[in-house]
Amino acid sequence: MWFRRIGVLSVLSSVLLGCSAAPGAPEGADGTKGSDSRLEISRPLDAYLPTEEERANLGTAVTRLTNACLEKFNIADLHHVRPFLHLDGILDDQRPLGYFTVQYAEKYGYHSPPVEFPQEVAEQGEKTGPSTSSSAEEINVAYGGIQEYAGKPVPADGCRGEAMRTLSKGSPSGSSSKESESDRENYLLHLRAESSERSIADPAYLDMQEKWRSCMRSKGYSFASRNKAADNPDWNTAKASPKEIRTATADAECMDQVDYLDIFLKLIVKNDEVLVEENGERLQEIKEMWQTRVRNANDLVSGG
Repeated sequence: MWFRRIGVLSVLSSVLLGCSAAPGAPEGADGTKGSDSRLEISRPLDAYLPTEEERANLGTAVTRLTNACLEKFNIADLHHVRPFLHLDGILDDQRPLGYFTVQYAEKYGYHSPPVEFPQEVAEQGEKTGPSTSSSAEEINVAYGGIQEYAGKPVPADGCRGEAMRTLSKGSPSGSSSKESESDRENYLLHLRAESSERSIADPAYLDMQEKWRSCMRSKGYSFASRNKAADNPDWNTAKASPKEIRTATADAECMDQVDYLDIFLKLIVKNDEVLVEENGERLQEIKEMWQTRVRNANDLVSGG
């Protein structure tokens, strides 16, 4: 399960204003974003990434450009291309900073909620990503990994890579840079991971984690860390079991008792600010790359 692999290192969150968690969940909420204001958190590094709305527009533009490229190879489109899965899975995570509410735990345990696909994809009866009828070679034409197909040269990094370069045209740090765009994207994710590593090594975090362990012991559970609680192989099932739900609920109650989210978020914000100061010039280049992509995508989408 993706969450168990990431645990508290899942430190990316929605791009929203503010840097603290608001208290309280409305009655009947299931603990997912949109139902609980505590999950609407932000961090300084968010300012260098596109918003959810911008990513949706970018996805539409990349899909159109990728499928137009595939037509040159007589390949049927691969439906809704998800160009930012590495961002979507983090920025849209229902458990920011590894936190989840009691309401969430009672419904999903440590599992993720069911995925909702975009309307145009649902209408096609297809999941996001490659069609199930696409061959491995066709997928490589779309996403990279093959140099030639049907006697024609395949763009570097596939049709998706060509689409991304098209959207980056006009940016000082765009496709003309010797550094690849994926390198720039990954650099920011590296900074986020670095911020998390510094935060979980902070004495304030370690003290909070010890209080969490004590709380869990009082409920009959013995775990060295929250990762250990979430990474139980017994949870590797299609749906959360009653035992998993009980464990996750105790976990959520203890997180609230020791102010897990508030303490961790303050550390993340502090370390983000340090990293922004240390990497300001490069982060600005990354921001300009995304801003250019967004402008070009908006032009493409609005132009039909």
